[in-house]
Amino acid sequence: MLIAVFVALWAYTDTVSALSRDEIGSGHWTIALFVSFAPWIALAVGGISLALVNQKLEPLVKASKEVKPLLDLSKSPFEEFMGVPVSTVDLPFAYALATSKEILISRFAVDHLSKDELDAVLWHELCHVREKHFALKRLARLILALSPILAASRALVQEIEILVEIAADNFALKRVSSPTLTLARSLFTS
Repeated sequence: MLIAVFVALWAYTDTVSALSRDEIGSGHWTIALFVSFAPWIALAVGGISLALVNQKLEPLVKASKEVKPLLDLSKSPFEEFMGVPVSTVDLPFAYALATSKEILISRFAVDHLSKDELDAVLWHELCHVREKHFALKRLARLILALSPILAASRALVQEIEILVEIAADNFALKRVSSPTLTLARSLFTS
């Protein structure tokens, strides 16, 4: 931003000196005057863009700051799976989530899955952690938040959601059988 202000001030002083050298009746001074406004317009567009981005993102940041402490209070350590901490959350339904550093799974899912099915879910979620799918999905949602009227933004979010799930399933299928993964998935889709 400091560079933009410097460029705008330089353009202004350059225009003033150009205007003082030329006669007002010549065509050159109008071009110089027009060009001198370009950095100011760019600065205004940049400032407005930053304000709009901040306005769109503030509710997301606020919600995240409110939810994280509540989530931290409600989770309890369960085990470590392939070097990644796994915590349970008391929820009355099947739920599993991979954040950037850990795997969260509902107590309901732990209680209703067999050992093999639980392993299938953990392998699936481990892929999300290792491949940083959480960050990729967050970036896609950020793009959607900044440009919600563009169909491409909505399509990007949908495609990324589908592709990371396919990648995680393929990762899990290298370690567990297809019927086991299908049975585990059925608890989450019913």
